[in-house]
Amino acid sequence: MFAFAVLIVGLAQAVPALRSDSTLFGGRFYPRVVTGTDSTQAYALFLPPNYGNDHRWPILFLMDPRGRALVPLTRFAPAAARLGYVVMSSYNTISDGPTEPNVAALNGMMADAQRVLAIDPHRFYLGGFSGTARMAWPFAAQLKGAVRGIVSVGAGTPQGGGKWLEPFAKSNDIAIFSAAGGFDFNRDEVARLDEQLEAHRIRHRTVIFKGGHEWVPESVAMDALEWLTIEAAADPGHGDGNLTSTYLAARLAEIDTIAQEGDTSEAFRRLSSLGRELGSHPLLADYRKRSQGAALLARGEDAVREDRQRIRGDSAWRDLARNELHRALTAEPRGPADELADVLRLTELKALTRETVPMTVRASATRRLEWLYVTTAYYDARDYLESKSYGLALFVLDVGHRIHELSSPSCELAVTALAGLGQGSAAARYPECAVRP
Repeated sequence: MFAFAVLIVGLAQAVPALRSDSTLFGGRFYPRVVTGTDSTQAYALFLPPNYGNDHRWPILFLMDPRGRALVPLTRFAPAAARLGYVVMSSYNTISDGPTEPNVAALNGMMADAQRVLAIDPHRFYLGGFSGTARMAWPFAAQLKGAVRGIVSVGAGTPQGGGKWLEPFAKSNDIAIFSAAGGFDFNRDEVARLDEQLEAHRIRHRTVIFKGGHEWVPESVAMDALEWLTIEAAADPGHGDGNLTSTYLAARLAEIDTIAQEGDTSEAFRRLSSLGRELGSHPLLADYRKRSQGAALLARGEDAVREDRQRIRGDSAWRDLARNELHRALTAEPRGPADELADVLRLTELKALTRETVPMTVRASATRRLEWLYVTTAYYDARDYLESKSYGLALFVLDVGHRIHELSSPSCELAVTALAGLGQGSAAARYPECAVRP
């Protein structure tokens, strides 16, 4: 399915072959490097402080779904600087398209990493977001033995299938750090991935952070690399076993804050995650005895069950929305988008996203609305335009517009749809699509 260049580990050459370096978080930063094997491929490179050829360094390959190499690199650079990771972040990775560009991007980075850097051939880490997070799974399976961990943000496995976990089941070959924003429309599938990883007995940690469909903030990036470093320390000659106490102290403080904010299910999930691998540590044992820890353990399982019930409710609403959307699109004559908005009670859902609404209810309503927006105003509209079904494309864009203003990619689709129908400018129908200086 995927064709990778053969991994060849040789003697590392001197890094000064790379030019235009500056500093970032105390390390050496190369904002744009063209690969030596393919002039169409480029990446940003971060080398940690004290990088040299004295030993082999772990490396994190970042794959942004829109080729925005600097977006994830700046999130992970502080952790990489502190923990001693090389980071390469591609300008060529994509989502929602063919796999070949991602294969070429990863091959180019891996070839350069082995050609010019002193990297550990058994500590490759893949980091992806949304569609590129899904791609990390087949990549890791083909590179088994080299890929030590995955940082998966805002998505589960390809098509949500558990078969992608089977190559790693019941083994210590890999560790998975998965994450999603609490308002991310893919949050529920990340929660399901956590359960799948547990069922397959794959080492994992799942974090739901404050945010939407986006890369993790710096604090969660630090959590990810610290946890992966601790996991690697289980193997002789790898990792840093001295991290564990400081890591646990910071994570337990976060759990207290999350529980106080009312997200008991997430606090309990994080505590359970720590217990899987570090359960015998004295700090964890002490925390369980403290009042905060004891209260969380008493309420946690019930909160997780309630969260799973919300996930089932969100899934049922999506099924309803799909059915009603199909009915509206195939109706003759087709009614206005307002009719579908009324059937799906979008006004009521939008009211539930207000700051005064309890966080768990607000997050669920936001995820439903954002899922419908992305489905209609991006994916469906794009698909209808590819088949030159301009009227259908305009209808689904109208549905998305009932949720909130169109984004720039959706405005581009609207321009094409209206031009195909000969109906004038997009700005007249969607004011947010007016060209701004």
